[in-house]
Amino acid sequence: MTVLTVGEIKEKIKPIIEKYGLKEVYLFGSYARGEADENSDVDLAFDYESSMIRGILGQIKLKTELESVLSLPVDLLTLDRVYENGRLENRLVKSFERDRVELVAR
Repeated sequence: MTVLTVGEIKEKIKPIIEKYGLKEVYLFGSYARGEADENSDVDLAFDYESSMIRGILGQIKLKTELESVLSLPVDLLTLDRVYENGRLENRLVKSFERDRVELVAR
């Protein structure tokens, strides 16, 4: 698999972001840290509440479309899911806060 730059990821997902009306999208994990390799997936978090996506089927469709345009596996989380424990001691929250790269903010 090919390793993409943050700019390439942003450009490739732009039409999907617009299609679903996503207002906040963040890249985190190995791609955000600049440590991605050919085995890395793309970790994305988005604001579910402000999007036009409803239900698990909508999220699955979004994930499938993102994987199709990126030609890479995508781990897709809502911001609510990232912060569900509400504690900064949570490993996922720490990683997200430290590494996130804003792809869309409106």
